[in-house]
Order: sequence, then structure tokens, then C-alpha cells
Amino acid sequence: MFGDQRSVISKQEAREELLKGINLLADTVAYTMGPKGRNVILQRHYNQSRVTKDGVTVASEFFLKDPVQDIGAQLIKEAAQKTADEAGDGTTTATVIAREIIREGIKYLNINPKANPIDLNEGITFAVNKIVEAIKNKSQPVNIEDDSLLHVATISANNDPKLGELITEAVRMVGQDGQVLMEYTESPESYIETIKGATWQQPIINANFIVAADTEEIVLDNPLIVVSNFKLSSDTEAYHITKIAQSQDRPILIICEELNKSALAFLLKNVRNGHIKAAAVLPPGMSNMRTFHLEDLSVITGASFQDYNKGDTPKGFKSTFYGSAKKVIVNRKQTVIIGGKGNPDAIEKRKLSIKENIKNAQKGLDDRHKNRYAQMFGGIATVYVGGGSDIERKERKDRVEDSILATQSALSEGILPGGGWFLKHPGKFALPTSKPNEFYEGIDIILKTCAKPFDQILHNAGLTHESKNPLNVKTNKEVKDLIEEGIIDPAKVTRCALENAASVAKMILTTEGVIYYTDDQHIHESITMDRGNMK
Repeated sequence: MFGDQRSVISKQEAREELLKGINLLADTVAYTMGPKGRNVILQRHYNQSRVTKDGVTVASEFFLKDPVQDIGAQLIKEAAQKTADEAGDGTTTATVIAREIIREGIKYLNINPKANPIDLNEGITFAVNKIVEAIKNKSQPVNIEDDSLLHVATISANNDPKLGELITEAVRMVGQDGQVLMEYTESPESYIETIKGATWQQPIINANFIVAADTEEIVLDNPLIVVSNFKLSSDTEAYHITKIAQSQDRPILIICEELNKSALAFLLKNVRNGHIKAAAVLPPGMSNMRTFHLEDLSVITGASFQDYNKGDTPKGFKSTFYGSAKKVIVNRKQTVIIGGKGNPDAIEKRKLSIKENIKNAQKGLDDRHKNRYAQMFGGIATVYVGGGSDIERKERKDRVEDSILATQSALSEGILPGGGWFLKHPGKFALPTSKPNEFYEGIDIILKTCAKPFDQILHNAGLTHESKNPLNVKTNKEVKDLIEEGIIDPAKVTRCALENAASVAKMILTTEGVIYYTDDQHIHESITMDRGNMK
């Protein structure tokens, strides 16, 4: 709050206190790393305690009593979360690398108080860029039918072969353009169901549509669907497009360009009072592609596309304008329509039309139509995560989610020798001349730091390895080719972990002061901001 009194800590003391929090977080998260990583128990005051080997889940629960140390921990969580958002895995790798860059950088700056941290950061940036170039040049592409896809899925599921096979099967069922989702099941075993559906990266317009506790999504069974580009500007307009859904006691999905305050308040009030179950989302697509997407959705769901530009208005909305589907799932990241009830012949005709657009489009536009086809007509596989108890299901869910996203990352940017081996041996690159000493120190820090994920995996397995030959940590045997052995890392995961770790580390190395609250207010604020953000 404006005017609250706070304390200040500066220079070396500030960096050292930040590092203490970073070390606490990194040490705890690092326990989970590798095929012989360990579990961490997360205490819950109001629910069952949770047991997990998922690094980002551990990080999401991390809040420290000391305010400056907590700031350090939260900054590292940002690198982990960004890696999870971009690549779906590699959060522990990002945490371990970030901590090591910061620790080595602070050590150097403490020994050399006149050193310029800006030059140090330039060296870090140079080395990271060179290693990223090596990652892109040496990654091997993955075909959806390759055995390497199974290896990626299995490793990312913490070396669970059953889950690895399940996720690989799900990805293959829907193809590279499809979507793989997750749900819990009361069954002790996990299984897959596939169905055709439309998916786009637009979240629910307002989280208050979600009224069920302990969930971050809303599921609408057999809903009515409004496909429009309306800008709903009043409670009256919102009433006109929902009154039929209320009278039929059916949930409703409203696709619209905008909801102003009064229209939103009207909908949320009716949702909160139990008069209707509803969700409102923005349309898929950008700029001139948006109309194409909305027309696709009208065909998929059997709706009449209500186009404001052609004079359609909410007040003129009729019951025959609704579409429908078997199910709609909306969360903070995306909207999924499963089992659209449009005319099958019209749907097939629409698909053929899009394929013609792809074939005839100018260079650059064909990708837009390819993405449109994947979003609107790609398959959806749902992995139902089972277990003998809630604790087991939740722990398994973490691993399934990591595995799905890592598999998709492998398909998008290829694979590398795994287990941290590639980062430990990224290859040599030429150095520029006539740079400050700090620049070269930054390069050395990155080269030393990139060995840490492999070293941590060895440590968790109770092993040492001095040879230059690759090692299978599970068997403690040297091998000729890690990829042939099925020990693989998605190139995208490795790249994102390194880039995000270096980004947050450079920010801390140029920190000269921290202004902080001296009471527990920082904890409450951190919890509020962090809740719902970590996967």
C-alpha cells in the first residue's frame, strides 16, 4: 500500500541475502532431478499433504519467512514457470542453472568489487547464444512414429514406462496437430479416450465463472453455444442471448469479442445464484483470420455465426442460432469444444475448403491456415489419470502433464542427448577479442554452470563420473550413444531452461538494492499473485 514503511538492503549484502533464498529453493527442487531423484512432501493446512517428484510443483509451494530471501526464491520461480509455460518441462534444470550462474557471478563480484556486472552479463549472454546455436544445429528431428518419442515421454514421466507408453499412444492417436488433455478418474488405472474437437488459446474471460472449489476450469456438458463477434454492452444484451439457455436449463458457452462491466456483472450474478451455468471466451484467431475461425466454429457446432459487421445484434438472437456440442472445457489457458454437433457433411466440406486454402495460399499465409485446421479440426485425446488414492493421482498427474508437454516440445524442435549430457558438452566456439576480463569470466561461468544438471543427476543417484564417454545413470554404465539408448532431452526444453535461467540470473547480478517489507505481508502478497500460475 502507498506509504507503507519498508526497509532497504544494498550491494553485496543484498545479493547474498537473495542468494540464501535461491539456495533454499534450488536445493529442495534439485532433489527431484533425474531417474533416481527423490520425493518432496508438501504440507497442506486444509487438504491432504502432497508427495511429488515434480520440480515446478515443489517450487510453487515455496514461500520463505525472511522477506529478502523470499524475493530471491520468487525470482527463480519465474524462470522455472516461464520454462514450464514455453516447453512444459525443464523447470528443475532452469532452477539449477539459474542458481549456479548467480552463485558463481556473486562470488566473482565479491572477490573483484570493482568489476563491472554489465560486462559480466554480456559474456553470459554471448555464451548462452552460442550454446543455443549449438542446440538448434545439433538437435535431431523427431517423427511422431519414432521410438525416440516414447523415450521422451517415459523420461519426462519420471521413467515410468506405462505412463510413457500411454502418452505416446495418445499423441499418436491425434497426430502432431492434435491436443492431449488430462482428467482424473476414480479408476486405479490410467487410460485414454479420443474424440475430435476444436481447441484455441483463449482463456475464460473472467475467472469468477468458475464456481466449483479446487478447480481452475469449467466443464459444460451438452451446452448451447453462441458463435459471434458481439461486443455485449449491457445486461439487456446479455439477457437476450442467455434467456433461452435459462429456460431450457442448459449450460451456455458465449463466444464474443467483448463483455462490458454491466453485461459481465449480469452473467456472473446469474452464475453465482445458480440460475445458469455459463462461460464467456474470446474468439480464436487474430485480425483477418478471426472471421474464418468463427465460421469454422459455426459449422462444427451447428450454430449460426452472428456477425456484428453484417447487422446481427444480440436483441435479434433466436433459439435457432445456437450451436451445441457434447462438452466444452474452458480454463485459464484455452477453450476446447469436444463433439461439436454440426452437420457431418458440412464439416467435411469445410475441412476440404481449408485444405484448398492451404494449397493455394501465398507464402506465409499457408501456415495460418495450417494452424487454423489443427485448432479447429485436430483430434483430442484425453488421458484419464487414475491411482489408488488422491495423493497418488495428484502425483501421477504432475508426471503425465510434464510428459505430454515434453513430447510436444520434442516434436516441435527435435531432441538431444539427454540427462544433461549435451549441456555438459555443448562444443567449442570462437571467442571475440579485446573484451574486458568480466566478459570472459561470464563465458566461463556459463560453461561451468552447464555441467551442473548432469552433476546433480549423478549426485541424486549416488554416482561419480569422470570419463568423457556418455553415462546411463540408471545402469551406471558408459554407452556409445545416449539417443540410441533412449536417454533423450527435447531440444526446446534444454533451450528454454538455459535462456530463462540466464535471464533471471543477469537481473540479480546487476541488483544493487532491495526495498522490502519487514513483516509477513510479502508472504500473503506472494501467495495471492502466485496462486493459479504454476502448473
